[in-house]
Amino acid sequence: MPRPPVRRAAPDTDDSDLPELTPEQLSELRQALEERRASLVANIDERQHAERDVSREVGDEMDEANAEGATSLTSKLLERDVRVLAEIDRALAKMKEGTYGMCEGTGEPIGY
Repeated sequence: MPRPPVRRAAPDTDDSDLPELTPEQLSELRQALEERRASLVANIDERQHAERDVSREVGDEMDEANAEGATSLTSKLLERDVRVLAEIDRALAKMKEGTYGMCEGTGEPIGY
């Protein structure tokens, strides 16, 4: 699922005039995050199983080299998915706390 576009203020724009997120916008963003989270959890589970399956296969040196390359790629993708999952969990926690959509540095609304 593609990410929703991010609206960025121009560098010389004062962010204090941006409106806070509406309940509808928050709901839409929460749904998108929850869908992305479910997809990542499935990907992580699939990659963990694939990694275990590859490590069990025994073959000649060429097979081992191919398996090492596949395991390395799977490992990197798994790390990325785990990192993104943590970011999504943090965003969902901020929604629950009521601080989602606010700049951590200034406390100003980020905008939709």
